Amino acid sequence: MKKFPCSGCGGCCKRVNKLAADYEGLKIPIFDKDSIFYFPYKWDETGKCEMLIDDKCSVYNNRPNICSVEKMRKLLGEPKKQFYKQNIASCNQIMDEDNIPLSFRIKP
Repeated sequence: MKKFPCSGCGGCCKRVNKLAADYEGLKIPIFDKDSIFYFPYKWDETGKCEMLIDDKCSVYNNRPNICSVEKMRKLLGEPKKQFYKQNIASCNQIMDEDNIPLSFRIKP
């Protein structure tokens, strides 16, 4: 696998509130501008990122590190196979929790 096989379901972009809470619980600084995990955008009352427009990321080519599996893997120095496996499991869990159609499921 050369690149992370994101299916484009938008699950992570539609639950930024939950993901932010998870990171905060882990004491990972996503609101600190000097952090590699920095997330500069707001979300609405449902948790949807303000940059998600018509189910597409409007800043995709210039998205924050935390929104890119590839960037985070490199910044953290994680082995590709292991990091992809962990992220695929997380993505599929989000899809299950949010009842996203199985057609978006990522196969390990």
